[in-house]
Amino acid sequence: QYYEDELYDLIFVEALVTDTKINRIPNYAEEVKFVVSEGVEVIGDPIVGCEAGIASTLVKVQKGIKEWTIKVQSEDLKMEVSKIFTDEKK
Repeated sequence: QYYEDELYDLIFVEALVTDTKINRIPNYAEEVKFVVSEGVEVIGDPIVGCEAGIASTLVKVQKGIKEWTIKVQSEDLKMEVSKIFTDEKK
């Protein structure tokens, strides 16, 4: 939920490098790049190094954004992962 006087939310994002069976690869230590959709901003450098197969970053999401996407890319990895987030009210 957004607070009335705030213009954005800060969200901590963590990406895990896994194999095809979704087992984390703990020795993966290369760089990955976080790419976000319009209205979302990666705080700091979008290219971060993995530690123990985990990469993390902080993103800023503008108030009013109902759906946004984050992608994690790497030259070493064969796959690009995307996740779509929505702010649907039920």
